[in-house]
Amino acid sequence: MLENLNIDCILELKLHGAAAHFRKFYTNASSLSYGLPPRTAVAGLLASILQRPRDSYYEDLASSKLHIALAIAEDCNWRKQFFTMNYMNSSEGINNAAAHVQCRLELLLPAGSNKELSWILYVGYNSTAEGYLKLLAEKIAKQDLGYDIYLGQRQFRAGIELLNLYKTGDFKPLESSDYLDTAIDRKQVVALENNEYDIAIERMPLEQRNEDIPLKAAKKAACERMAWEPPQEEEISSGLRRSIRFADILYEVNGKRLKGGFQSLVELNNSQQSRISFL
Repeated sequence: MLENLNIDCILELKLHGAAAHFRKFYTNASSLSYGLPPRTAVAGLLASILQRPRDSYYEDLASSKLHIALAIAEDCNWRKQFFTMNYMNSSEGINNAAAHVQCRLELLLPAGSNKELSWILYVGYNSTAEGYLKLLAEKIAKQDLGYDIYLGQRQFRAGIELLNLYKTGDFKPLESSDYLDTAIDRKQVVALENNEYDIAIERMPLEQRNEDIPLKAAKKAACERMAWEPPQEEEISSGLRRSIRFADILYEVNGKRLKGGFQSLVELNNSQQSRISFL
C-alpha cells in the first residue's frame, strides 16, 4: 500500500449534511445504506467540485493517483431509519396503480441533539503531477463547489469545509501502528486491544471504471426487475460504470480512536498525531 504513496499534500475535510443514503451495492428491493460514504462516493463528490463530467474521472481519481481516508466525526451521533418510497414508470401515468413499485429506503439521520451528520475526509495527492487537483483546496476554501455536492442522492445536499492542509514534512508513512483514527481495510488489522468498541465491517466498492455493454440488454434487465415493459429500440453500446475493487472496511461507529495493531498507515503532524489509512 505505502509503496505507491507518492503524495506531497493531504487535505483534511469535514463533510456534513442533514440526511444521507449511500446505497450498498448488493441491495435491490430494500435499499440499505452504508454508515459512511464509500471511496467511490467520495471520488464522485470531489469530481463534482472539480466539475468533471459524469463517468469521465475514474482513471484520473484512481487510488494510484488520489488517496482517500475517511472516518465518522467523533461528535456525530447518527441512526438509521427505513422509509417506504413509491416509484413509478412515468410512461404509464400516475393513475395506473400497477405501474407503481414500492421500495424501502434506509436513511442515515442525526441522533440525539445533533442536527447534522458529519464525516472527516483525508485526501492525499501529488500537487505537481496532477494539475487538475491543484484547485481543490482553493475551491473548497472559497466554497466554489462546482456542480454542488450531495450525500448519496441528489435530494440530500451536503456541505464541506477545509479543516487542515498538510504539506511535505507534515506527515509520514508508518508500516505499523498501535492506534488508528479512520476506517481501514480489514486485512490491515492485526489486532484490536479490547471489545469495548462499536465496530462495523461492511463490504464496500473502492474503485470504478467504464465498460461498454449492450445498452438494450442492460435496459431490459432493469425493466424486468421493475416489472416494466422492456425497450424495443435497436441494440447499441454505451459506456457504463462498473465497480472493480472491493474490500471489507472496518470502522468505529462513534468515531473513536481504535487501539491495537494496524499496518500501512500515515501519521499526521497535528495535536492528536492522527493516524489514517488510505483505502
